[in-house]
Amino acid sequence: MTPQEFANAVLAHQRYVAGRPGGKRAELRFINLSGLRFPRINLSGAILSGINLSRSTLHDADLGFADLFCANLSGTDAKGANFFRADMRGAQLHGAKLRGANLSEADLRPGTLSGSDKRAFADFSEAEMDDAKLSGAMMTETCLADATQRNADMKNVQVVRANLSGCDLSGANLEGARMQQADLAGANLAHANVKFTKFQGSNFKGASLKDVDLSGADIRDSLHAKRLDSFSLDVQAIL
Repeated sequence: MTPQEFANAVLAHQRYVAGRPGGKRAELRFINLSGLRFPRINLSGAILSGINLSRSTLHDADLGFADLFCANLSGTDAKGANFFRADMRGAQLHGAKLRGANLSEADLRPGTLSGSDKRAFADFSEAEMDDAKLSGAMMTETCLADATQRNADMKNVQVVRANLSGCDLSGANLEGARMQQADLAGANLAHANVKFTKFQGSNFKGASLKDVDLSGADIRDSLHAKRLDSFSLDVQAIL
């Protein structure tokens, strides 16, 4: 696709989003736009499956409801971008900058491209996600190793069997989150809100739980490095 063809597709998509004549939903499957700058671009609802946007600039962009199935956004600057309810199954966001981004209700589960028998797991390892909105996102089996999610809103998020080892979740809101069988080894959960959070079978070895009230969380069958008598009596009763 030439730069002019891309520009024409984006303009037609703007008309499509606004409901104006001549509009057409953008279909930009499997094209390479790596390293380019698209700040504040509106591609909400666009079909972008398999697109390569690695190392691109997308801060404050609108990608809500977009099809980003197995897209590559590794190293992308998407601070403040909107990914609300986007289909991001199998997407690669290693090292992406997502501070303040909205990923609420996004689908970040594994995905398999047509013609392939290999499942792709969504990868947010080492991503910067401080103050991001992730409430209701589906992140089953997602890799979040060594990501920062300080003060992120993760209420009711689903991160079952996810890899959160070394992740900084300090101050995060995890109320009602489903985190069964998650790997939280070495993670920092200091001051996190874990009211009604389900941690059954999760691994807390080496994790920091400073000032975390676990009395309202379900931590049955979880692994932890602390002695039982170091927990409150309420938590000891649960364990």
